[in-house]
Amino acid sequence: MLSTKHNNVISKSLFKDVDAYCKLRIERVSIVQSNNEHVQFNVRKMISEYVETQQKNGKIENFKIICDKRNNNTASIAQGVKFEIIVIYKQTNCLRPTTLQYRLI
Repeated sequence: MLSTKHNNVISKSLFKDVDAYCKLRIERVSIVQSNNEHVQFNVRKMISEYVETQQKNGKIENFKIICDKRNNNTASIAQGVKFEIIVIYKQTNCLRPTTLQYRLI
């Protein structure tokens, strides 16, 4: 099951686009692969490429994606989290960044 949280959503249309893309990638990867550094890198890369496209289109100023041992470690696995990714982006001309958190439980 995929659990999601989001904070500071400014543009709902941009959020829906980014959210749908992230969910699709996480769900596809989770079906066939386990959580390891290679999978984390590939998911991070796919989502980064998509968000970079939004940045080039002028919708996002900057972003950060966290999907590595900081949030995918033995402690989180012990709590039942199979996979976690956090996407933080700052929409163009906005002060607060939007945070999207995805947890595969």
